[in-house]
Amino acid sequence: MLLNILLFHNILFTLVPPLSVALNGPTTEVANGSTTQLTCTASSSNPAVTLTWKHNRAVFANTWSYSYVAGSNYGTVTSQTLVITPTRNMNGDTFSCSANNSATTATVDSNVITLDVRCKLVKMKILNFPIGELNVLFIRNCCLY
Repeated sequence: MLLNILLFHNILFTLVPPLSVALNGPTTEVANGSTTQLTCTASSSNPAVTLTWKHNRAVFANTWSYSYVAGSNYGTVTSQTLVITPTRNMNGDTFSCSANNSATTATVDSNVITLDVRCKLVKMKILNFPIGELNVLFIRNCCLY
């Protein structure tokens, strides 16, 4: 939906709300303690959008800088990258973002990314009794330290 506003001196200013927001990030497991990037990108809009981040559905402070690229309809594509260091306690946590601007009162939500935090491989020795054989069992995603 485009909203046209006629300003002084016959200049036409077109308001364009964001139509979509995409959140890109890890699609597979992430290693415990590794650096991971999540990038939120809103479609072309005018004026540029404000992005809001959510962790487990709760809004949190947004202090990162925006990246702007010229978009369609004299708009701007807005993106922002969040850098996180997942821990084993964040396994299953969700992240999402949303966008809005003054062209509409609606907010456009992104897809949700769920973290799958992979912990270090744990090697356990199991002694079978009464035979006394030594078996080695590898447990993945165990997070034992």
